[in-house]
Amino acid sequence: MIETDETPAADADRFERHRALVRETDRRFATVYGAGGAAVLGTGAAVLVIAFALGALGTVLPWVLAVTVVLIALFALRVVVNKRREALKAQVRSYCEVNDLDWRAIRDYYEGEGIYPYFVSLFDDRTPRAP
Repeated sequence: MIETDETPAADADRFERHRALVRETDRRFATVYGAGGAAVLGTGAAVLVIAFALGALGTVLPWVLAVTVVLIALFALRVVVNKRREALKAQVRSYCEVNDLDWRAIRDYYEGEGIYPYFVSLFDDRTPRAP
């Protein structure tokens, strides 16, 4: 059964008990983006460092290769982020089910605060919207 108190104070009390979950989930998803972004930049930098060591940094080839490697790494990062998003979303939904919470309500509550953007983004509709 899903909790259905209608007063804002009751919602605040009910959802505040679960702030640790929201904070930890937000931190974990943010770490995926941060570490992944650093890895993507690192791959491009590695290509340029190797080109520098070989004395080829003055040519166009290492720069084109670095951009290509970064784009490939971005694609790989997207796959990793989407897999991690689904895993974290499943964990939150499972937690909400065990604790008789509606995951939409907890998402909406913390979205209103604007403090946990990565937590809220877990539940974004990933399908493109028509204009």
